[in-house]
Amino acid sequence: MNSFYRSTAIFLVLAALAVAPVLSQTDDPEAGPGSPEETDIILPTLLLRIEDIAVEDVRVALPDPSEIPAPRVSAPLPDETQLYVPDIIFGLPDPGAFTIPPTGESSFFSTGILGVGNRNSIMGGVSLYKLGVDPRFRFQFSHDALDGFQRNPVGAGFFSRTDTIDAWIASRLGAVDFDVEAAFLEKEDGLQGSGTGTYYSVNLRRLDGSASLVYRPEEIVLLGFELVGDTVEKVVSVRDTEAEPVASGEINVSPRAYATLTLPTVALGLDLKYDLKYRAPVDVELYQAVSLSANADIVLSETLVIEGDVGVRWNPVETFSYPFTVGVIGTFAEDFTVSVSGGLRFSQPTRSMLWRDEPMLDLSTEAGRFSTAQSWFGGAGLTWRVPEFGMVLDAGTEFSFARDGLVAERYDDEVDAFAVSYGTIRSFTPRVNLQWSPIPALQLDATWRSTILDRWLLDPAHLFSVSIDAIDSNERFGGGASGEVRIYDSIAPPILGMNGFFRVTDGVEFVLELSDILAPLLEHGRPRYGAVPGDLSPFIEPGFRVTVTTQISL
Repeated sequence: MNSFYRSTAIFLVLAALAVAPVLSQTDDPEAGPGSPEETDIILPTLLLRIEDIAVEDVRVALPDPSEIPAPRVSAPLPDETQLYVPDIIFGLPDPGAFTIPPTGESSFFSTGILGVGNRNSIMGGVSLYKLGVDPRFRFQFSHDALDGFQRNPVGAGFFSRTDTIDAWIASRLGAVDFDVEAAFLEKEDGLQGSGTGTYYSVNLRRLDGSASLVYRPEEIVLLGFELVGDTVEKVVSVRDTEAEPVASGEINVSPRAYATLTLPTVALGLDLKYDLKYRAPVDVELYQAVSLSANADIVLSETLVIEGDVGVRWNPVETFSYPFTVGVIGTFAEDFTVSVSGGLRFSQPTRSMLWRDEPMLDLSTEAGRFSTAQSWFGGAGLTWRVPEFGMVLDAGTEFSFARDGLVAERYDDEVDAFAVSYGTIRSFTPRVNLQWSPIPALQLDATWRSTILDRWLLDPAHLFSVSIDAIDSNERFGGGASGEVRIYDSIAPPILGMNGFFRVTDGVEFVLELSDILAPLLEHGRPRYGAVPGDLSPFIEPGFRVTVTTQISL
């Protein structure tokens, strides 16, 4: 089975690299992308990590993704539901640090990443970008490893390792745009001696790929085709060298064709999609479905828009189903927007999506069969901007009633896994986010998210987070602090962090980060899920981390 996944991975990547250069050949000088009016691309940077080895208890890991702003790059990134991207371990310079090449010219940018720390922490990466004349592309590799969570010794199973390779190529030939993307992820997590102690680690290998072709015969008409696929394999290694590792996997392929017609007050669309899912080797199973849908956006006035879609979905087991959505969006006084929507949707999470969040979910039993959740839902949201006070308020809520929804159970020590089952799920999910910048140098952010009634067991019932960031007027130095509180059946200890930076020159910056400051006060470590270790699972987080980085822009 491993050779099958490797063959599939090699075929998809070679096919992508072989097709893209052919489509990029054109004699039309206008085929390349135009020069945007404003630069919104940020160059990555070289990162060098320095550790104070005199402090014996320091734990080092990648910065939490919530503490690092995502880079803004013109190249399209994969959707989060299709492709998992690990923690970004390098910083990026300001948008004005370079100039996009004029039409007809090409520019290459490359970055390198080096990192080292105590507790066997090591990281590195290489990135290469090409902008301007077709073909445009991006190639990246990254590695991150850490061994020794909280106060546990190296080699005891308290470790994590992530390796990623991804590539994106895009080109334009007249009225046709083409792009192809592929990514490989291998992630291994130590099982920390949990349960029976039979298993040592869980290894997840994923290959995601996509290709799209868009043709615009007229300005108001768009015809498109895309192919999205992924393969995933999970291998649970054993401590006994004579025992066989446990492996399972899934292959997903989804071709889709669509067309849109955009008029001044109406936008119409038609979408045809085919889904194929194949599971092996332990539990061989095949699933197929075909769906056809139509959608429309109608502008009734400058302040009111109605949107909706309706479709039909068929598969051999569940026969026909009819999803639909209806929504209304109203904008008042330019700074106040209200939206209301509702309908019936059908969803079927893939193993790739579920194992991305928690690889120890047991989907090999009857409960892990292919099953489509039918969910009635209704929701509302509002956004209120108050420019004179530098404030933005965003709030919303949704109520849903799902049949055949996936339910997770507490970690079972006897089988060393999170068992899953299917059932009826009623959920009410309010959220509120407030951003306030009283002066340009100060930014405050506060968020509350909640899942009331039924919820996914591994998610908190309530999550409160707050952050504050400040920077001097010349952007030479700054810093911030953050806090987070999670409430399950009881309140988990707060998660606190601090950071600061000093920019020596335009290309050199030093950053100090303190993560999970309260972790040393927790005798048994911070639980990955729940309020205390053993509440929902035996797994713990890395703990307190001190990071000193030097960011160098090339």
